[in-house]
Amino acid sequence: MITIQEMSMKRRGSIGFWTVLLIGVVFFPVVDQVRANDGLDPVDWDDEGLGVWAATAEIVRGPVDATVPDGAVASFGSVADVIGVADSVPGDPYPVASLGDGGVATLRFSIPVADGPGADIAVFENAFDSTYLELAHVEVSSDGIHFTRFPSVSGTQSETQIGGLQSGGIDPGDLINLAGAYPGGEGTPFDLAELRGLSPWLDVSRITHVRVIDVVGSVDPAYGTRDSLGNLINDPWKTNFTTGGFDLDAVGAFYPAPVSHASWLAYHFPMGGSTGDEEDPDGDGIENLVEFALGSDPLFWSAVPLRVMKDGVDDLVQWMRASEREGVDVTLQVGDDPAAWTDMAGSEGTGDVLAIGSGVDVFENEDDSQVTTSFATSSGRRFFRLEVQR
Repeated sequence: MITIQEMSMKRRGSIGFWTVLLIGVVFFPVVDQVRANDGLDPVDWDDEGLGVWAATAEIVRGPVDATVPDGAVASFGSVADVIGVADSVPGDPYPVASLGDGGVATLRFSIPVADGPGADIAVFENAFDSTYLELAHVEVSSDGIHFTRFPSVSGTQSETQIGGLQSGGIDPGDLINLAGAYPGGEGTPFDLAELRGLSPWLDVSRITHVRVIDVVGSVDPAYGTRDSLGNLINDPWKTNFTTGGFDLDAVGAFYPAPVSHASWLAYHFPMGGSTGDEEDPDGDGIENLVEFALGSDPLFWSAVPLRVMKDGVDDLVQWMRASEREGVDVTLQVGDDPAAWTDMAGSEGTGDVLAIGSGVDVFENEDDSQVTTSFATSSGRRFFRLEVQR
């Protein structure tokens, strides 16, 4: 049995704090140099290695013209056109959804995926050829709430605007980590290894969501999108028609995430080492078994996994959960002091999180990894903890 540090909350209407504060500071790396995608070839739409595809999606369309933000929005295609296997190929390029200027598509995989050798994720657009390219930023998430962007670079000149119907002007070799670099039927590859350790919320062994964000390819700083180095990204603009912006076809992935405890250990500790349930190799105060159960990286600092808030007269307790991981039970416990605990809600293995104590409401969102429990507050101080065991 393992428990993470207790949290306490006094009845003051404020957010609760850890009773044991973690000592140290989490530093976010500054991306001042991006590793080129050397050796990562475009991914064919029928590549047999693409075993996992986005199963659900939400699209927020952007305007057809960023200079008229309240004007018409892109409208071509639908959610059904961006989920499942890629099917936009040069002979049939139209099963896509157009995002418009700055539009966003957030997709969830059918099962979580992981970093593996070479390319891990492929994003498909419907470019007719390699001379007319509409681009997009790509972000990934381990919980559907916090997203980390692949650091992009555009080496295309930013002095002369590429016209909305103008072919040429972009060399795919000048693009790093920008989706849409290849013609329809060829997906832009992304390597999750580039993101490891960049965010305390990201575990590259458990990617659940991908977000695709249209690049507004204007060289006017008032409207244009910039890469990770601050350069304006020049691509065809204006595309002020219903099919404007990035035309998303599909998002696929190569490597399913580990779900058993043994496969998770083998993934993160291939040479052995600090593999014990109660060990904490990254020193973030979260032990290995908890990292496995809640979906975080045991070798890089992770975010505090338990959050306590007030909602009127109720206490809200939230945590993230890797619901597909097998053989581990997670229980939320409450106590008036750290010496006595009462079970309030919990899950067994891959089963749903269920209320255990009286007056407890549980909400487990289908779209992300967050669990929220709600129950009436007490008149004094209250402690919370998660118990994890296998």
